[in-house]
Amino acid sequence: MSHLITCTYNCRSVSTAIQLSNLIEESQRISYHVIGLSETKRKETLTCTWSDGTAVFLGARETGSTSGGVGFIVAPEFAKKVTSVTFYSHRFGILTATLTKDISVSIIQVYAPTSDCSDDQHEDFYDYLGELVRSQKSSYVVVSGDFNARVGGRGSGERFIGPNCAEQRNAAGERLANFCEIHHMFHGNSQFVKAPTKRWTYVSPNGQYYHELDHILCSRRAITDVGVVPSFNTGSDHRLLRARLHFERSHVRLSRIQARQPRATVLDTNALKTLIENVPLDMKEDINEDYDYLLNTLSTLASQSRTMAPNHNSRRMSDATRNLLAKRRQMDRKNNHVEYTLLNRLCRQRLDEDLKNFYRYRLLDAASNRRSVKKTKRELAQYRLTISCLKGPDGSRTTSRPEMESILTNFYSNLFKSDHGGSTEQIPIGEMMPSFLPSEVRHAIETMPKGKAPGADGLSLEALQACGHKIHCALAQRFTRYVNDCKAPDAWRKSKTILLFKKGDKEDSDNYRPITLLPVLYKVFTRCLLARIRRQLDEAQPVEQAAFRRKFSTLDYIITCCRIIEAVREYHEPLILTFIDYRKAFDSIERGKIWSALNEQGIDPRYTEILKECYSGCVTVFRPFFRDLEVTVEKGVRQGDPISPNLFAACLEYTIRHCAWDSKGIKIDGRYLSHLRFADDLVLIS
Repeated sequence: MSHLITCTYNCRSVSTAIQLSNLIEESQRISYHVIGLSETKRKETLTCTWSDGTAVFLGARETGSTSGGVGFIVAPEFAKKVTSVTFYSHRFGILTATLTKDISVSIIQVYAPTSDCSDDQHEDFYDYLGELVRSQKSSYVVVSGDFNARVGGRGSGERFIGPNCAEQRNAAGERLANFCEIHHMFHGNSQFVKAPTKRWTYVSPNGQYYHELDHILCSRRAITDVGVVPSFNTGSDHRLLRARLHFERSHVRLSRIQARQPRATVLDTNALKTLIENVPLDMKEDINEDYDYLLNTLSTLASQSRTMAPNHNSRRMSDATRNLLAKRRQMDRKNNHVEYTLLNRLCRQRLDEDLKNFYRYRLLDAASNRRSVKKTKRELAQYRLTISCLKGPDGSRTTSRPEMESILTNFYSNLFKSDHGGSTEQIPIGEMMPSFLPSEVRHAIETMPKGKAPGADGLSLEALQACGHKIHCALAQRFTRYVNDCKAPDAWRKSKTILLFKKGDKEDSDNYRPITLLPVLYKVFTRCLLARIRRQLDEAQPVEQAAFRRKFSTLDYIITCCRIIEAVREYHEPLILTFIDYRKAFDSIERGKIWSALNEQGIDPRYTEILKECYSGCVTVFRPFFRDLEVTVEKGVRQGDPISPNLFAACLEYTIRHCAWDSKGIKIDGRYLSHLRFADDLVLIS
């Protein structure tokens, strides 16, 4: 990438969801890579990815005040180049990006003190800004924001201020000009000839005064144009200022073509069902070659069966509101100041009403049609949170994305590393198992929850469901072969993992749950396997375990605990309830103990061996930002695998059986009750 389009905009608050949504929608109308924001006025920081891929980094306002705060809006195609975003205070934020192997850029977004602040505050602001500029190691340093300063034209002896201006310099402008000269920062606004109406960035509340208070500076002569974008309007009294920087003019068109997004498509199930009838799905001798052939065939057919998604209206704003926004965009602020102010107020009201009506309509529609309200809420979310900062093992904080990737890689490499090595226990293999029936495969596919993310191979459950009876027969033959040969495809050993925040400190890696996205064919296989061994596993579970069992729930044990407490109070007996929650329970189980537990609970050795084969030599790929991080997985069960909860429960029962708790706890009807458990949550009773 050889060019950069960076902007600065005093948004006058993005503290609410509708304000942020309006800003993002307005930004989609213009060309940009980064928009630096001043006066976000948010109570807390926000780092998220919008539904269209736009990255949002918003800092918090000044503590104990409702003003201040800076932030960045990053275009989808540019987000993958961002390496770090750091907010130093409500006045300073830095975004660092790597454009090419040799070119990096640091964008410093600022919000300067206003004219009514003391001289000390102004001096402290420029002193700290100077320290930030000097500390940057990037090829180019760009400083942008609301400086609350009128720079004017070039003074005597000045080299970094241009000759073009529309007003006289004030005291704040003198400080900014001195800063440019001292730190060799080229003042972009004054380098280019612009009409007075295309130069001002701020209008006073009474609509009588127009000033150029927002500025863009650069450490090198790379700026090719600076100008306001009058059509960009979210109701602020500032206008967006945009600068274009070119580092190398070649390959610009190629990068634009590569950034184009294809139109959304949907799966045509009828077309897929017709296509698969004419394709042979015979098995090949080599298991991996056969699996690759099957997967490629299904993926190709699914790709050929996709059609353009219908262009239905899912916009959150009504046409009437859009017309109001278009009218505000085209209105002349100078000649219609009062009307413009009233229109601003009306736009804010209509935007708020439209958003509430949109959410209400979609949720009521989901409820009336018996669809999942929870899933609908998730679909309505306009952004998803991303990790903004992590703490290293020594407690130091970092916002650098390469460093955060290193922290996550080390953390999960240590978490998934086995303490005892692989299992060497040999289990004698018995006779051949009964063949899987197409009806078993059909039932497994039909009962799988829909709308789940596919694995690394990209094959979705919906495509599998559309293939009908032919795929049921093909999979039944292959699953039978896998079990009898005790061999599984190598592709099943590789998975994709996403991190979901649980609770607590967002900067602590320990507070994220790794959810494994597995190939859908693997999940169908383990679901078929689970259907065959579920009864034996359930029979091996004691009454103390209520998780992952039919007709059991947490309510049973809540009532049990309450009844025990009532009884000991009535008879004045002592009671101690110790609640235990295992840390990283699913991820810390040694796999050798899982196979021992299955063997002890009477599971057929062939089923145990095929599971052991699926779990040997596993690797998973994390993608917290835009790079793949591969981690070897030597222990734990996969969160996202249909059979994992039952394997965990079997291993936990195997462990507690060897604890000799038969004579511990409270005696009820001649039997001791020592504990209750729901998955990894235990309560010890004594």
